[in-house]
Amino acid sequence: MGGRGKAYLQELEKARDEALEEIRVKALKMGANAVVAIDFETSEILEGFIVVTAYGTAVYVEKEF
Repeated sequence: MGGRGKAYLQELEKARDEALEEIRVKALKMGANAVVAIDFETSEILEGFIVVTAYGTAVYVEKEF
């Protein structure tokens, strides 16, 4: 049965978390307070070298009274 090792999955999770943090920081710089419709793409461009890309829409959400 094929699969990936625990270390591989940990690195993938770390890359995902870094991508989310980058989206969060960029959204805050734009004046947004939320990001919606987040999508992740992963690519293995060389054996063992993975790229995680995250996309989302920065928005400013206001509480409705």
